[in-house]
Amino acid sequence: MIILIKPLHKFDLDDPTNPENYIADGPLKGQALFWANDLSGVLRDAIIGFMRGSDDEKTLKITIAYLQYVINAPCWLEECHYDIGTDHEQQIETLRLMASRLKTRSDINILIGAALTVGIDPL
Repeated sequence: MIILIKPLHKFDLDDPTNPENYIADGPLKGQALFWANDLSGVLRDAIIGFMRGSDDEKTLKITIAYLQYVINAPCWLEECHYDIGTDHEQQIETLRLMASRLKTRSDINILIGAALTVGIDPL
């Protein structure tokens, strides 16, 4: 179990897309929380390890779970406050499909690039 601050919130790595992982109300409703706010150190160490080039199984597993969490955040399809274009919903669904199939560093890099093209910085 990973604990994120702002506000204090639990994130279940074994079920990253569970709706209970996201903020339920307030101004952050439906958003994924930032990996650097992890109080346990597990998520933070994995993401930093990934950014530094680690390909060990644990690092990739945690990084993949976090990316699945971010890409599946309800906020990407709810109450957008900016012009998202007409094909935004299809783009998000494509990203979610890609996230569900992540296995390797290459897969992760492709997902990050695709997310950035639609204005989502997953890390």
